[in-house]
Amino acid sequence: MLIERTNLPSPAPPYSHLSPGCATLAASIRERCYGSREVWPPGDAVGVDAGVAVKANLPFKERRGLVLLDPAYEDGKDWQRTGRAISDAVERMANTVVLAWYPLKKEADADGLKADVAALNVPGSLAVELLVREPFAEGGLAGSGLVVVNPPYMLKAELDVLLPLLAERLGVGQWGRGSVKVLTPPR
Repeated sequence: MLIERTNLPSPAPPYSHLSPGCATLAASIRERCYGSREVWPPGDAVGVDAGVAVKANLPFKERRGLVLLDPAYEDGKDWQRTGRAISDAVERMANTVVLAWYPLKKEADADGLKADVAALNVPGSLAVELLVREPFAEGGLAGSGLVVVNPPYMLKAELDVLLPLLAERLGVGQWGRGSVKVLTPPR
């Protein structure tokens, strides 16, 4: 989970763990996005269970933010834990943007997570998926998905344009597929 606040002083972001090219890119992105504003904690990824991190760090004093969940999905319970963490984030800070990544291996893997997000009834919630190859019964990563709760204005329209281009470019053979599904209709 990445937690950012814009009103607290902090030291310069530590990019020493990145390769020189990535460190330069990260510094450039930070400068373009934040200018001289400080970010707290600087690029900090909280290395604890998402459910614990959400409860410990939300709500922000600013009452707005971005929560990025990137579970391992190594056991079957990660899907339910991710759904619970999203629910906790929305309950603690209703207007936070929540992004939760998920792997696309077998066709129905993410159905429960998407149903959990739809059940929150947050207007405009999305499921964004990019397949680069055909899913098969044995598993293996075929693509990636992202549920987006409280998406920024116009995100769906922009993804509707970008995903087909990414799918065409990244797909193996004829298997590039991109989709944006509205889980809860916008207001």
